Amino acid sequence: MRALIRVRKYDTTAMTPTATTPASLLNRHYRLVWWGVLMLLWVPASSLLRDYLNDDLGVNALETLQRTTGRWAVIALILTLAVTPTRRALVRLCRLAKRRWGRRLSDWNTLMRMRRMLGLSCFAYAALHAGVYLAFDLSWDWAFLADDATEKPYILAGALNLFLLALLAATSPDRIRHALKGWWRRIHRLVYVIALLAIAHWVWMLKPGDGRATPYLAALLALLGIRLLYRVGWMTLGEDDGMPAMPRPPQG
Repeated sequence: MRALIRVRKYDTTAMTPTATTPASLLNRHYRLVWWGVLMLLWVPASSLLRDYLNDDLGVNALETLQRTTGRWAVIALILTLAVTPTRRALVRLCRLAKRRWGRRLSDWNTLMRMRRMLGLSCFAYAALHAGVYLAFDLSWDWAFLADDATEKPYILAGALNLFLLALLAATSPDRIRHALKGWWRRIHRLVYVIALLAIAHWVWMLKPGDGRATPYLAALLALLGIRLLYRVGWMTLGEDDGMPAMPRPPQG
């Protein structure tokens, strides 16, 4: 009888995945969120294509194409790097708010599933960025490319970045991930090298006094700094208090 009373007093609405919490809502509406983020990411590319077909890219069409594709490649990279810190921050917030659902990293696994889409979008924008440079700036003249790479270090940084992004994209399918086992994680840690190369690529391109890239570079540096702090142990998530993600009513 006492056990029955305890079960009735137990607040099951706050502990089940059907409760109205950010984590449970994300889990239930994952597909909707996934497609929404993907469409928002590709609005700029669609706008570029429309303006290109209508000959409405402005006075310097090449600069518009290069800057837009490059900027959105960096934005997608920032979002990719932000997934893990965001997941940890949400866990902290749920613990502070004493939420039963969302206080464990595993409650936010759905968020991690979006990382592949963000990373592939980063690669696609970077490939478009490189394609614009090769097709419209160099007219696919590989001799000019060799000269540019010799004279401009940001070209080398960009080329290496594209190669690394292609490597990560090629190894992103689940089948390859399972085949590579522990090597998959090592390979995908190259995303931090990609972030450093993106910073170098942009900084070397900047003209004195041009501050348009500052917010993006600051975001990349902040995310790399957070990763470093976790890596050296100066930031930790702390142990969970033992409350399971879906606790059961006490048994009598």
